[in-house]
Amino acid sequence: MVEEVSRQVSTDDIRARINECGLKATPQRMRVYAVMCRLGHASADRVYQELGGARGKMTLATVYNVLESMTEVGLLVRRPSFSSKMYFDVNTSEHGHLYRQDTQEIVDFSDEPLL
Repeated sequence: MVEEVSRQVSTDDIRARINECGLKATPQRMRVYAVMCRLGHASADRVYQELGGARGKMTLATVYNVLESMTEVGLLVRRPSFSSKMYFDVNTSEHGHLYRQDTQEIVDFSDEPLL
């Protein structure tokens, strides 16, 4: 079964999740986590592009550092990809993934007997 879930999360929920993990809910963390909640799985490059890329107010290094800090406290997990890029995942539970070649997206897959 493929999990297709809308990942719209309120600002208050984002702030609460960040604070519950022991991090301060800075504007940078709030924006990065909001993008991750919407995308589900993403590389630092993809998050950076979603935030406006070079036109945005955040550098790629800042995006990467925010993703790493969230990973360290368990808010995100790193997922290896089929390419050389590291992806981050908001779903921290044990589950599988499918790669959609047509859209180049990673999609959650859950089938208890296979896990």
